[in-house]
Amino acid sequence: MQYTHYEEDIVLCYGIVLEGWTYDNFVNPSELSSSIQPLKALVDAIENSSCKFLKLTAVEKKEREAAYQAKITSGEVQVPKRKWRKDAGVQ
Repeated sequence: MQYTHYEEDIVLCYGIVLEGWTYDNFVNPSELSSSIQPLKALVDAIENSSCKFLKLTAVEKKEREAAYQAKITSGEVQVPKRKWRKDAGVQ
C-alpha cells in the first residue's frame, strides 16, 4: 500500500478512495501512535465497515485530479522528482 503519495498513486491512478479513516493523517499503520483507544477506534471502524475503500465515479475522479493539480500549482503539494539516471540515453 502506498501511504506517502496516496493521492497520486492510489486515488488518481485507480480511482479508489479510503473513507472513514479515524486518524487525522493517512500514514502507514506502523507509524501510528501505540495508544490503545485510537487504534481500537480504527479497528472498530474497519470491522463495522465505516472505514472502507470506495470506487470514485468518473466525475469525482476528475474533480480530485483538478483539486490535486491546483495544490501542485499553489505549491501546497510537492511532486517527487526522480534523479536522472547516469546511463540514460546510453545504448
